[in-house]
Formats: sequence, structure tokens, C-alpha cells
Amino acid sequence: MKRLSILFILTSLTIATHGQDKPLSNKQKFDIALKFAGDNAVELNKVIEYYSKSKKDSLKLKAAYFLIGNMTGHFSYTGNKSKAVDAYINNIAETKKTTTEKFNSSYLRKFDRVWDSLKVDSKNYKPLTNNAFDAKVITAELLIENIDYAFKAWELPWSKHLKFDEFCLYVLPYRFYNEPLESWRPIFMKKFSWLKDSMGKSDDPIKACEMVNKELKKIFVYNANLHEYPAALGPNNLLKGMMGKCLDQAGIANFAMRAMGIPVVLEQITHWANRSMGHDFGSVLGKDGKFIAFSGAEYNPYKFKISDIAPKIYRNLYSIQDEAYLADDVNSGALTPNLERFILDVTNQHIKVSDIKISLDPGQIPANADVYLCVFDNRNWQPVYKGILKNNEAIFKDMGLGAVYLPVIFNENGVQRPISAPIRLDNKKNIQILQASKETEAVILTRKYPLSSAKMGWIYLMANGVFEGANSSDFSDAEKLYSIPEPVNPKVKQIKTNNSHTFRYLRYLFPEYGYGSLAEISFYNKIQDSKPLMGKLISSAEVQPSDLKIAFDGNLNNYIYTQNLGDYNNEWIGLDLGKSIEITDVGYIPRNDGNAIRANMNYELFYWNDKWISLGPGLFNVDEELEYKEVPKGALFLLRNLTEGKEERIFTYENNNQVWW
Repeated sequence: MKRLSILFILTSLTIATHGQDKPLSNKQKFDIALKFAGDNAVELNKVIEYYSKSKKDSLKLKAAYFLIGNMTGHFSYTGNKSKAVDAYINNIAETKKTTTEKFNSSYLRKFDRVWDSLKVDSKNYKPLTNNAFDAKVITAELLIENIDYAFKAWELPWSKHLKFDEFCLYVLPYRFYNEPLESWRPIFMKKFSWLKDSMGKSDDPIKACEMVNKELKKIFVYNANLHEYPAALGPNNLLKGMMGKCLDQAGIANFAMRAMGIPVVLEQITHWANRSMGHDFGSVLGKDGKFIAFSGAEYNPYKFKISDIAPKIYRNLYSIQDEAYLADDVNSGALTPNLERFILDVTNQHIKVSDIKISLDPGQIPANADVYLCVFDNRNWQPVYKGILKNNEAIFKDMGLGAVYLPVIFNENGVQRPISAPIRLDNKKNIQILQASKETEAVILTRKYPLSSAKMGWIYLMANGVFEGANSSDFSDAEKLYSIPEPVNPKVKQIKTNNSHTFRYLRYLFPEYGYGSLAEISFYNKIQDSKPLMGKLISSAEVQPSDLKIAFDGNLNNYIYTQNLGDYNNEWIGLDLGKSIEITDVGYIPRNDGNAIRANMNYELFYWNDKWISLGPGLFNVDEELEYKEVPKGALFLLRNLTEGKEERIFTYENNNQVWW
């Protein structure tokens, strides 16, 4: 998910109403929308006139007033990258028509060069960024079609129980996020019309959601490239390409489900608290009035879990949630594209939360300043919530547990200033101030970024792999040099063989059902025990030549990982040295993320004390770990690799271990 703008930072991290004395009425919001529409007000009035002709359309008229009254501020992204995305999707869609290959993430990687080329071309398009406000461009035809088809969907068994207000919020909207304005209801209703028969006698909206999502999972593919596109894909591109980022997964689910009367909403985690980026997912409204989370084209309701640490979760609605200065902005021409005007804080509906309160000294914060809580996104502190100032306290409601937060204010130029040391809110709701002490301690560091749960699985995949030496090319006289135990630490290992015999042929036997996973293997002798032996690359018949090269290329960031679990069962890779040599050591490293400490890299450790303060490069010990003799106790740390890599994560040092946040 894209990073938030400074506009979001300064205006929209809390839902409040100020700028007028009381909430706007529906009539006031409708009048504001007409004024903002300018010349396009005639199209909006056409919709009102159309549904005013007959009393039987009185509810549709009310729905039209709802859509128009909450339209102010909604927009479509129309910047330069939209043309690149259209061309990219068209290219893939046309190729899909003639190929027999399975449409999946591996297939999409073939188009990486196409995407890279189109991105370069897109920089020549003008304007670089632009947005079209709905009120100024939408047609009466599109609005009328949307309302008519939404009312048809409302008649379906799993939708007819919805109250009018629920229908307006979760089924009626003509748009999902900031995608292009397009006709979509007729084609999506036709595509998913099978749902009526498949549901049988059931009228459960959660079951309907599950059935549609199950079908989407079969046909829609995640595409990481599209994270570089700063907007949601439109419904036509979603249908044509059947791929996208997590926002687009939520998008296609939204279009498909709302077209069939299933009440769903978009939920957003703007920034994770324990890593970079954020996440987009959906929730479906059950008949009991409770929302159940799901991930579009991926995880069904009750199966979806928020796997990382969420500091805040916001619900993106069509209706305006923050009316602050709406009329003033329209009157002055200062209204800007700002989707955060439509968000609702629903953190406590999804995860365990706790309030954070910070005592402030009188005069510590300038008058009229706002205070925010930030999380660290691997590079910078990113604001996720605006607090309330009351009686010399900053109060932050419903914050996610298991996170480190930094309270800040912003000056008029948008520059952050901390007002406290970082705050740790643990899973038991305990709060600790991470203040660097004058006391110091020695630390030993093994990584600059934690292993995720998915990456933890990599360390087992080389377990039971075997190194052998032989003097016959068919390895009929093979002798074991070393067998890899489990688990396998994701760093370079060089192990003594305890075998004094000489061998010409050397090999590594892949363990069964391990995806052939590894980053590098090597062999050594006593003459050059620090430099791997070279020889002719050899392998069994089923090993791909590219994988054979990877195993000996010296690049620890390359790795073997086959498509299927057992592809390299009973297979091997190795070297023909040309003559028999005593092998004193073997080396190996499993597939890894490059974040373990390596002695050939340059590092710099920092601790936080109102800013990042350097503690220098440290010293490597015999185990290739990084040692610092004197660091402040109780501080928050960040280790940077100055040689390569991007992933860096804050941590504390507790009981002789790095604890990641």
C-alpha cells in the first residue's frame, strides 16, 4: 500500500468535526456537492429529476441524494502511470488468449521487462499526477445505472434484510476507492449470476461472500509490480487482467460482491507497526450486524488473520466521516483529493487495543499544535493517529498492542519533533518508555532485520542434505563428508569434514521434499582453506543448469527453490576437480534474506535519543557476530548495513538477545 501524504498527516488521522458548529445536514451536503460540481451540476440534477417523476422511486431518490450529498471529495487518479498500467494489462490479457500456460505469479514474472519499460515511458506523459473529482465529471447515466442495479441486488435473499442506511453504505456506492469511473454493475452481476442458484435456500451474506471469494481465488493473481501504481485498478482492468496488489484484491471482491448485494467494506492498515508498508482487506456484514474480515481472492471470512502488528485499522466508507472545513474548502477552492475524509477508526473491532496517555509539561507543546503517534517503517517514523490534548495529557485511543510508538508534533513545514522517548506497548498492555540510559552494556548482534514466519521455514529445507566425495564419476565409491543437521542457521557455515581421504568428484545430495532450497555450497582443502575450490560443474540429469550455476556463483542473494516440494528428490549437484584432493571443509548457506551479520559487510549501529545517534561500526567476533562493548541500556536501536540491502528494523536488547519491534 502506498505511503501517506503530508496532507494525511496534518488533517486526517482522527475523525472529528470542527470548522462548523454542528454536523452538516443531508441537504447542506447536497448543496455543497452541487456547488463543487460547477458546470457538471446539471448532470447531478438530472438524476434527481429522473427519480422525482414517480412516487414508486421515492427510495431511489433518497439513495440519489445520499450518493450526491457524499460525493464531494471523491476522485479518480488520472496521473501518468494510468496509461502505463492500461498498456501493461492489455499486453498480458492479449497474451493470455493464446497461451496454454497456467496463469499465476510465475507466469506474470515474464512481463517484468514490459512493466519496467512502460514505467520509463510513463515519465514522458503529462501531467505526472492529476486527479478528477467525481462531482465535476460523473454522468447522470452512470449514476442512474448504478442505483437501478444496486436496487436489483438489494432484492436478493442475502441482501433484502439490510436496512436502508446499511444498503447505502455497503451495497449502493458506485465506486470503491480512487479507481476510474466506469460502468461495472451490469457486467459483474452477469458474471456472478451463478450465485443465485449456488446459494440454494441460504440467505446468509457471509456464505455468499465465501462463495464469490472462492471463485475469485481461482482466477485472480497477486501482482507485486502494481504496488508501484499509486491508485486502485478500475473494474474493467480488474476483469481484463485478473491481477493486482492487495488493494486490487479488495477491489475486485468489492465489485463482485456489491454487484450481487453482498454488504462489504474496505479496511486499511495504513502502516504496519513491525515492518514497512501496510495492508488492504475487506469485511462482510453478517445478519447479526457484526463485520467479519476476509482477504479478497485469498482468505475467506473466519480464515483471514492479521499476521503482522497493526497500530490502527481504518474503514474506508463512501459517506463523509470528517466534515471538518468541507464547506469552507469548497467555498475557497481549497478542497484537495483526500480519501482520509471518508475513514472510520475500527481498530477495536479487529484486534486487542489499549489507550496510551502521555503527561506533558506546561508549555511543552505550542498552542494549537496537534500531537501524533508514529510507527517506524524501516526508514522513517510514520504517523498513524492524531491524539487528543486534554489537561496536559496527550491521549491516544485504541492503539494496537505489541508495538513501539513515537509521539511527535509537526512544525509549519511538516518537520517532526519528538515530544517523548519511544513508547513500547506490549501484548499485556504494559507501557514502557524506551529512554537511553547513561549506564552501558556490551551487546552481540546477529541480524539487522528479523526472520519472518515464512522465512523461518527456509532454515529447515537443507536439513539432512549430504556432502560426498568420490573417485568414480558415478559416485559408486562415494564417502560421506558431512550431513547437515537441523535447524540450519541462515548464515554461511564452514564445517570440518574429518575425512583425510582424497577425492576428485564432489557432490551435495539434496534432502527429500525440500524444494532443492539453498543459496550456496562450497568445498575447501588445507592449502587454500579460505577460498572455495573450483572445478567443472556437474549434476544429476534432472537439475536445471541455471540452478547448478546458482549453487556455486558466490552470490548469497541468489538461491535455488524449485516449483514443487519434491522436484529434486534423489538429485545432486557438484564439482569435478580434475584430480584427487583432500577435502578439509565444506560450506553451505540456506536460502536467506541477506540480513544476517556477514564479516564482509560494513555496519553502523544507532540508538534513539530524540534522533538516531551513531555508535559506529563495531567489531566482528570469531563467529562473525557484531560486538559493541558499550551501548546505552534501555534504548531503542537500529543497525544499518552500509554495503547493501534495504531491510532494517528497530530493536531493543534484552537478556542478551535482540528483540524486534
